[in-house]
This record gives sequence, structure tokens and C-alpha cells, in this order.
Amino acid sequence: MVGGIAQMVVGIVKMLSTAGDGKKEKGIREWKRAVDELKASYEELQRVIEKTAGEAQLSKQRELISNLKEQQSILIQMRDKESQKRRRM
Repeated sequence: MVGGIAQMVVGIVKMLSTAGDGKKEKGIREWKRAVDELKASYEELQRVIEKTAGEAQLSKQRELISNLKEQQSILIQMRDKESQKRRRM
């Protein structure tokens, strides 16, 4: 009987000492969820930055192509005028 009472007291003490563990576990789960959400937000931000940087690069390349086409057109006009000058002479 004394052994049973001792076991019961030990069980109650153990139960009371682990009662806070549920709160700790819940807090840990909440922190984990917050960290996971932060990670997902960071990854989404990274994708947006990469997409924006890619679009900016593409825009710059289009501007360069447009500029080169304009230069090519001017050079063709100059060539044609030179060709006409030589024909007149």
C-alpha cells in the first residue's frame, strides 16, 4: 500500500511537471508555423524579384535591338545616298 501511494504521488508529480509541456509543444508548433510562413513569403518575394529583374533585362534588350535596327536603317540610307552620288558622277 505504501508503495502504491508512493507510485501515485510520483505519478501526480510527473503529471504536474509535464502539464506545462503541452503549452511548450503548442508554442513550438506556433513558432514552427510562423517560421514556415516566413520562409514561404521570402521564397515568393525572391521569385517576384527574379521575375522583375528578368523583365527589366528583357526590356533593356528590346531597347538595344530597336536602337540597332534604327542604326542599321540609317546606315542603309547612307549607303544608298553614296551609291546615288557615284552613279551621278
